[in-house]
Amino acid sequence: MNTLGEITLRNFSFKRYSQILTEAFFKKKSIYNDAYISCANKAFGYERKHDNHLALLEKIFLKDKAHKQIIAAKTMEEAFYILKSYPLIGDFMAYQLVTDINYSDVVNWSEHEFTIAVPGAKRGMKKCFIETGKLSDREIIAYMYEHQEEEFKRLHLNFKRIGNRPLEYIDIQNIFCELDKYCRVALSKLKSNRTKIKKKYCPKQENIEYIYPPKWEIEIKNP
Repeated sequence: MNTLGEITLRNFSFKRYSQILTEAFFKKKSIYNDAYISCANKAFGYERKHDNHLALLEKIFLKDKAHKQIIAAKTMEEAFYILKSYPLIGDFMAYQLVTDINYSDVVNWSEHEFTIAVPGAKRGMKKCFIETGKLSDREIIAYMYEHQEEEFKRLHLNFKRIGNRPLEYIDIQNIFCELDKYCRVALSKLKSNRTKIKKKYCPKQENIEYIYPPKWEIEIKNP
């Protein structure tokens, strides 16, 4: 922000952004954090991944104007496949992006008409259930959504919702992912193709100021 000012599609510049990120790269500054890192192959022919990601943004927004297609999409699933059709965007990234878009006021898709289990969620499911019959991954998530209240009561869990929102499909999918990570440490004997944890949890002392999408109509009560 200090270098570029306000970042908008109107002032997007591949050359300018690439120059800034490349300078930061050679100064050993971190360009990426651990959240939502896209694939790093050379899909657009550039040597450095940040240039390929900039080229991806340029294609989506400036060349294809795919954001207009996404806004016009009738369902989350339709928008998901628009995003997934692009290089460097797989199931995980497409699902997270389409969920984030749906948190905005630009679209208003149903949160429980579409889901997809990413690899971490699939591992979590295998660690939860001995047998799932013929249910697909999506059907398992849908079942959890539909039966969450009765299961909370059966297990005597005092689940605290965010406002009046139940656990949505994306929340349940994420819970399976986090359970997989937890089990790598707490129950390391459970078999999995992932065994290591990239980041260790470090609690912070300061209060967290929560922000929710306005469409949720949740009253924020920060301490």
